[in-house]
Amino acid sequence: GAERRSRKKLFAALEWSITFGPDARGTVPVLRQNAEAHRVKLLPWCEMPWRGFQDLTADRQYIVDGYGSATGTMRNVSRPGRIPWSQIQNWLDRNKVQDRDRQFVQFMIEALDQHFIDVQNDLIDKALKKTFKGR
Repeated sequence: GAERRSRKKLFAALEWSITFGPDARGTVPVLRQNAEAHRVKLLPWCEMPWRGFQDLTADRQYIVDGYGSATGTMRNVSRPGRIPWSQIQNWLDRNKVQDRDRQFVQFMIEALDQHFIDVQNDLIDKALKKTFKGR
């Protein structure tokens, strides 16, 4: 019920952040207006998981992969890893998230983390196909 709706809303906010985030902070007015027109408004109970994900996303490690073709085309990519479980627990402790709220917030941070990884890997795969298309 509410958990599924919250997850959809958080996923939509994450996708907005990846797609329009740089434009929303940019200096080109038309891009900023377009980004704001697509902004996802979070429900109050989604604020804490969103803040947790945003605070913790820099703690993830990235895995560097290199790809090459026989024609000499090369491409290196950085694939995102998961936010460490211990970092999520530390964040929950620092923010005094307890009991039932703790389970919900942890679940949502982990769900956002997995969705971020899926979206980023899809973008990387598309870029790789474009790089090596027809080679």
